[in-house]
Amino acid sequence: ITGDATTSSSCYAEIASAHLILTTPEKWDSITRRWNDYVVLLGSIKLVLVDEVHMIGEAERGSCLESVLNRMKAIHRAATARKLTSVEIATSR
Repeated sequence: ITGDATTSSSCYAEIASAHLILTTPEKWDSITRRWNDYVVLLGSIKLVLVDEVHMIGEAERGSCLESVLNRMKAIHRAATARKLTSVEIATSR
């Protein structure tokens, strides 16, 4: 998912049909800000792999990366609390 596309319902449709999402922390930050609206979809993500995790604490991009990782933990907790069923996950895609 690139920064060229706006965050819209079509962006979430791309996520729903993807097997792998490759994006920047800044774009993922933009996408996940409305995570409560898409908790089923975003909660179905099984793995978040971060390159350059050493950026946390850096002045330029570190705070964004830290926010994204904390938000993904919150999404996971919310999805787990809802005990998402496979039917919910499948219909969100």
